Amino acid sequence: MITGLGGLGGIVLGFALLVAFARSLGFYFESLGVPFGWPPVEALMAISAAVLAASAALGVIGALLPAWRVRRLEPFALIRDAAR
Repeated sequence: MITGLGGLGGIVLGFALLVAFARSLGFYFESLGVPFGWPPVEALMAISAAVLAASAALGVIGALLPAWRVRRLEPFALIRDAAR
């Protein structure tokens, strides 16, 4: 859940930076005579969904990997080794 929220925060921050730099880059490209255009909204939404899914998947993998490693160990042994 935390990595999903982090991914969502990254999307919001990335969009804010894109808007901020679009004005300066648009002005610069216009002075060079190069047209500046945004990607289609569908492409932006697809990329955002993919990034959000990837961050959530990494969070799930990061939580399940340690649990998978210790699944066959005795709980008492884990507690005893953690206390050392």
